[in-house]
Amino acid sequence: DFGHFLGHTKRKLGINRERTDFILTEHFLYIISRGKGNFRDTYEYTSFREACAQGFMVLFHNARFFIVLFRMMQCMGLPELSKQEHVDFIKHSLMFDKPKEEARSQFLKIFDDVVKSDLSTSVNWFFHSLKHL
Repeated sequence: DFGHFLGHTKRKLGINRERTDFILTEHFLYIISRGKGNFRDTYEYTSFREACAQGFMVLFHNARFFIVLFRMMQCMGLPELSKQEHVDFIKHSLMFDKPKEEARSQFLKIFDDVVKSDLSTSVNWFFHSLKHL
């Protein structure tokens, strides 16, 4: 969802539905680890985590390009991209001002935090799935 990408979060009954930086439920991790019980100890999970970090670093190395593109798109009149703070959200998310090693380390910390906070994400995902039945 484009709006979520720029920091626009959904609220239901006054409650912020997005509590993590991205969605990675235990169900997803079960599939990634090929059904193995303790997914954190699997080669598949470790490989997936590393692939995510590498993907983030590709975005990090191209952050200037993305920032320029989004600044150019500001004139298109999209409500989700109408203010400088929306572009600043992208800069912050891509850790534009951080050294390479710090950005990678911070991404891995966010990844690990997302995996730990599975309960609220799973409940949100459950209701999201019901909505689309």
